[in-house]
Amino acid sequence: MTDLLAPLRDLAPQERTTVDIGRAIRTGKRRKRTRTGLAALAAAVLTVLTLSPALLKTPAPIPEPAGATEFDLLRQVVRVVTAGGYTPNVYQTGRYQQIVTLSRTDDPALPGGTVTVFARGRHFEQTGPGWVPPGTPAPDVHGRRAVWPDHGDLAWEWSPGAWAVVVLDDGRPDERDRAHRVAQSVLFGAGTPVRVPLTVDGSTFGRMKLVGVRIAARPGPEIAALVFADSDLLGRPEITATLHDDHRLTIEGPGPVSAVTSSVRVVDDPANRENWVPDPVR
Repeated sequence: MTDLLAPLRDLAPQERTTVDIGRAIRTGKRRKRTRTGLAALAAAVLTVLTLSPALLKTPAPIPEPAGATEFDLLRQVVRVVTAGGYTPNVYQTGRYQQIVTLSRTDDPALPGGTVTVFARGRHFEQTGPGWVPPGTPAPDVHGRRAVWPDHGDLAWEWSPGAWAVVVLDDGRPDERDRAHRVAQSVLFGAGTPVRVPLTVDGSTFGRMKLVGVRIAARPGPEIAALVFADSDLLGRPEITATLHDDHRLTIEGPGPVSAVTSSVRVVDDPANRENWVPDPVR
C-alpha cells in the first residue's frame, strides 16, 4: 500500500489530480497477482526443463561460429576428431587462420599433415566474394561444397566465403579418401577459450604483438607456446616462447630474445592445467 500511494503523496497540496486512489489500489493488487502467477508458471517450466530426462538426453546443437573476417586469438574455433588414420597433435590459434597439426595414429613419428581453417575472405589466394580454390569438384563436407585443390588435398567452404584446407604429408595412394575423412572430422563450435601455462610482458616485444597461441592436444615434447610477430599474416618473422614437457623454456626468433626471456613467467606446476591462465600477455 505504501509503495502504491507514495507517488501520490509527493504531489504538492495545491496541485489537482484526477487519479482515483481506490482504483489505483485495486489495479496494483491485480498487477501483483498477475506477476505472482507468471512467476509461479516460470518456476514450473524451469522445473520441467531441469528434471525431464528426455530433455537431458537431447543437448542443444553447438552453433557454428559466424564466418567472421577475423578470429579471436584466445579462442579455438575448431576441434578435430581422430579420423582417416590421423589425430590432432597441436592447435594453433590465429587472427586470420587457425592451424591444427596432425600426427599419424599408427606412428606419430611419421609425417602427418595439417588442417588450416581460414576466416572469411582470408585464404591466402582468395580474390573476392564467390572465389573458389582452383581444382576439381569433390564430395561435399557436411553438406558444404568442396574441391580437390591444386594446392593441398581437400578444400571446403565451411561457412560462406570462408574456406578450410586439409594437407596430408605422407603421400599414400588413398590420400584423397583419408583427407576427406579428416575434413568430416573437423567440428566447428562457438569457440573454446584457450588457457596457457606462461605469461609475458608484452612491452618487451617492441613492434611485435601476439599473433597466435599453440596448445598441445596430446602428450609430446611441447606443452604450449606463444607466437609473436609484427603482422598476423603467415610467413612473417616470429619470436616463439615455448614451454616443453620437461618444463624447459626456449625462446626462438629474431629481435629482443634476451629481454623476452627475462619477462616470461611460468605458472606454478604447469603440469596441472587448473593453474593455467586465460590471458598470456601481462
